[in-house]
Amino acid sequence: MRSFDWSRTDVGPPRSWPRSLQGYVSMIVDMPTPAIIFWGPNQTQIYNDGYAVIMGRRHPRYFAAGYADCWPDTYPVVYPWMRHVLESGGTWQVENQHFTLTRHGFSEECYFTFTFSPLRDDDGEVAGIIQPVIEMTESVIGERRALTLSRLAAQVDSLSPVTREAMAALGENTADVPMSLVYLREPTGALRLTAQTGLDSFKLEDMASAPISRAAGQAFEANAPVEIPDVEAALGGRRHVGPWPEPTRRGYAVPLRRSPADPPRGTVIFGLSPRLHFGDRYRDFLGAAARELAANLAAEEAKRTERALLAREREARREAELQKRQLTDLMMQAPTPMVVLRGDQFVIELANEHACRLWMRDPGDVIGKPILDALPELRDQVFEELLSEVFRTGEAYVGKEIRARLKTPERGFADSYLNFVYAPLWTPAGEVDGILIVAFDVTEQVHARRQVNELRDAAESASRAKDEFFALLGHELRNPLAPIFTALQLMRLRGGSAVERERLVIERQANHLVRLVDDLLDVSGITRGKISLRKERGEIAGVVTHAVETALPMIEERRHELVVDVPDSGLEVHADPDRLSQAISNLLTNAAKYTEPGGRITITAARRGHDLELSVRDTGIGIDPAILPRVFDVFVQERQTLDRARGGLGLGLAIVHGIVELHGGSVEAKSEARGAGSEFVVRLPLAPSRDADGRDIARPAAPSALPKRRAVLVVDDNEDAATTLAASLEDAGHEVRIAYDGPGALRVAESKQVDVALLDIGLPVMNGYELIRRLRELPHLQSMPAVAVTGYGQASDRMRSQAAGFDAHLVKPVDLLEVESLVRELPAAGHPAEELQTDRRSSQGPASS
Repeated sequence: MRSFDWSRTDVGPPRSWPRSLQGYVSMIVDMPTPAIIFWGPNQTQIYNDGYAVIMGRRHPRYFAAGYADCWPDTYPVVYPWMRHVLESGGTWQVENQHFTLTRHGFSEECYFTFTFSPLRDDDGEVAGIIQPVIEMTESVIGERRALTLSRLAAQVDSLSPVTREAMAALGENTADVPMSLVYLREPTGALRLTAQTGLDSFKLEDMASAPISRAAGQAFEANAPVEIPDVEAALGGRRHVGPWPEPTRRGYAVPLRRSPADPPRGTVIFGLSPRLHFGDRYRDFLGAAARELAANLAAEEAKRTERALLAREREARREAELQKRQLTDLMMQAPTPMVVLRGDQFVIELANEHACRLWMRDPGDVIGKPILDALPELRDQVFEELLSEVFRTGEAYVGKEIRARLKTPERGFADSYLNFVYAPLWTPAGEVDGILIVAFDVTEQVHARRQVNELRDAAESASRAKDEFFALLGHELRNPLAPIFTALQLMRLRGGSAVERERLVIERQANHLVRLVDDLLDVSGITRGKISLRKERGEIAGVVTHAVETALPMIEERRHELVVDVPDSGLEVHADPDRLSQAISNLLTNAAKYTEPGGRITITAARRGHDLELSVRDTGIGIDPAILPRVFDVFVQERQTLDRARGGLGLGLAIVHGIVELHGGSVEAKSEARGAGSEFVVRLPLAPSRDADGRDIARPAAPSALPKRRAVLVVDDNEDAATTLAASLEDAGHEVRIAYDGPGALRVAESKQVDVALLDIGLPVMNGYELIRRLRELPHLQSMPAVAVTGYGQASDRMRSQAAGFDAHLVKPVDLLEVESLVRELPAAGHPAEELQTDRRSSQGPASS
């Protein structure tokens, strides 16, 4: 350090240094551990001889150089910690931090524990950092290797020569063993490849003939390890890549033997990590792994070779004692709770730090005691029974998320959840002598999953409640509407102008209420994906014509000019004409509603490639830019004045969006500014061109005429609905009998002729499903047609009514002409039944499915 030319550095010659820096440098020079000082704005490095070892080939080139210049590969990770210390004046500690260093000429897997502490100059300001460093590479890698050896040691008693579990344990440590191949000696003396890890893309039979097999033979013949300098060449020119970006370059072939004095049983070839130095510790680990694999083979041979039983038993005892010592060392270093219990009283022989921390006990309070005496809180829990079963049967037990009542730091008790393995420990004589416990605390994972499940259940419950609300809302709103509409239609059919103006007002407002109910149910069905389409091929012009007819009353009421530019042919779509007409009608109604009286509405349609593009444009108030991205959301509307002149629930455009998407299309809203009008563009796929032989299927001939006068049974607990519907049917020439509940309907049916029954579903005492069943049990009504007239209009309601035996399903409020037509076309009781099961909706507006 004294001979170094400090004048070329950022800190200058030592005589110009602050007294504090001089003191810091003197301190680290005398420190027995690696230490480094970062001083000044460029973090100039001043370190002692111990740290020079960590610097590797960077020393002495980067002595007194800036940190960023010396360590560009770790600077992005480390500098934020340094900046925290410089800015806050606090410390920063990092334990077992993984770094990839190139201090020995290759990318090296390293682990360090270090602390960043602030250094102050003579004025008391933070001017630098001191970093004592402890390299933990050997410790971290040692623990990893110890765990692998522990898992290999657990396979000694298996009946397989090289067990699947043992190879799996070896294959899990790809950082130390990126690949492995196991060759066993055949009775003929030849070596046969029997297992491999890390070579999933390589076939076992291909590897058996690869040049690498020669290295296995060399190690076996020499009974000594053999290094393989070029793994790629040994694999027949095939490149192997393990967990690191660099390929596996070198290998190590080790004879399968328990000690140097034993003859080899085969050879195991290990691939070497490209990021580790292949030194004595690495060789010792691979040698130990080979010995553990050999121990598996030895155990198998001992079971099958009766002549060597006594010798093998003595060897097994020696091996068991050796493994016990190894297991003890490994368990004490393991990063998870591990416990050894002995005898049928399950005396705690060994418990590592993690186990004692889980139990909230000191080691001295539990070692040498039966586990239920040391931990009385475990009594009356499942663990005693499980331990006894493993000890009795010798079969391991794997517990998944088992609840345990354990002590807490607050001196109380709380539930924890554990994954654990109870593995039996055997004596050389083959008797269970104890149990090895390996546990993992998964309490946080269990609680997190339960919270997720609770949130999901709550969301599903809310969705079900919403669906039930919409269904009930539709039913309750439709029931009072039914008699209103029936009365209105009777007034119109019977004529008379005295109250015509009032009738028109009632009819118009009732129609508006029906549309609101249908919109609510339609948007519910669309958002739940429960709208079924009845698609057919047809020209878009017909769909537009129907939509215009529906929206025309509002357009004429507001005195708008309507311009329709839609070709009569050439724009065929495969769609549900009713649903698509509903969507276009909603767009026209929306345009009429938000355009001041006397405006213009233009609807056009044209081909765009393979798609149809239909536009509805108006000269209305336009759309606020803040609303435009959400205009198709449910219940979204422009802010309105208190008089709500334009009305509505904000569902029309949401229904348009849902219907268009169900047809595989899209809809887009455009508006340049407030007052500049708006445009909605619908894009739908055009129907494919027909084949040369394509033809429409002709409709079957209509059934022969049936008697026109019918005896009709009307059953509804709403007296107004029942009497008005009966009056309309009587005006049409039918004979009508009324009942207001199920028992009353049965009494009428038993004594009177009934050709057709119109039944409400939501009846008191006996619902409509039960009533239709009871009616058809009467001998003279077994073939009587029945129509459900109900406020329930969802798809599930229609399917249920059909399953119950109804021939048609009408949703309130009903169209009287449609009811009268249906009564005439259904076959009367006693007539042959036709295929007339109908899924009808009132002509007052579309019902929700």
